[in-house]
Amino acid sequence: MNLKIDFLCVGFQKCATTTLDGLLRQYSGIALPDIKEIHMDEWYRRCDDPMEIIKQKFFGGNWEGKKIGIIDPNLCDYPRLIRRYMGTEIKLIFMMRNPVNRLFSYYKMALMLGVPEVYKSSMNGKEIRYVAKSFDRYIKEKLQDKNKGISLLWGNYIDIISNFEHYFKRDMMKFIIFEEYLNAPEKYVREIFDFLDIPYQRLDFELWKGRGDRIPKNKFCFEVNRKISLMREEVRCNPKATLNQFRIADTLVEKVNKWTTMKNDEKMSQDAKKHLETYYGGSVRRLEQYLDTDLSQVWF
Repeated sequence: MNLKIDFLCVGFQKCATTTLDGLLRQYSGIALPDIKEIHMDEWYRRCDDPMEIIKQKFFGGNWEGKKIGIIDPNLCDYPRLIRRYMGTEIKLIFMMRNPVNRLFSYYKMALMLGVPEVYKSSMNGKEIRYVAKSFDRYIKEKLQDKNKGISLLWGNYIDIISNFEHYFKRDMMKFIIFEEYLNAPEKYVREIFDFLDIPYQRLDFELWKGRGDRIPKNKFCFEVNRKISLMREEVRCNPKATLNQFRIADTLVEKVNKWTTMKNDEKMSQDAKKHLETYYGGSVRRLEQYLDTDLSQVWF
């Protein structure tokens, strides 16, 4: 039997998509992949029949008769591929957060995972513990870069949503502002259930606690995290690797990260916040018009 995807959460990274994943997994009438973020974009590139590989690799046998969904914010750049493989009747969920805070959260995550693009801003690891200072250098570099970089551009939500509108109808999209969700989680989850045409079921709303407050202890730990994170992604996107092999790799990363990272509650500088609010200001105002809402008190 073919795997028909009913809905996708396609955005955005560091906007509580993992929280949504945890909530929807509590509902027996929804089937999600055995792991979050299966990196469908990689399967599109590597396989002739990506949907068959995804069905075999990530979905168990207990999905028939359920609403089938995938939560993968990496898909926000691929509306054309989504239409090609899943059609135009698929429902799309967009989780959005203050783009300034989203970028700072991404930066900390990138440090923890050893993402090479953030290495230079930490003075090649020499100032890896000074997050606010290295983040200042990071955004200065990105704002001066002609191409800006994907981490910065992903905060321009309205531009990405506009790309989706070339392929999908507006009524097939649901938009959630994370800061508003925090104030009334049940209200917004009910809205998601209504959007997906499934009866509401009471859920446990205790938020999943991420590790956005952790960074590498030093340059050596950054490099260790980089190598094991790459290893995990190779296993995740290897058609010959089993799901159990990925879980072993994922567990290894989790265990190593406990030893190589430390808690860091440092906030971004006011200067960085000001520059980013200026950069994202026009995009946020256009998003307000599109959603017919006021985000000035929620974001800026």
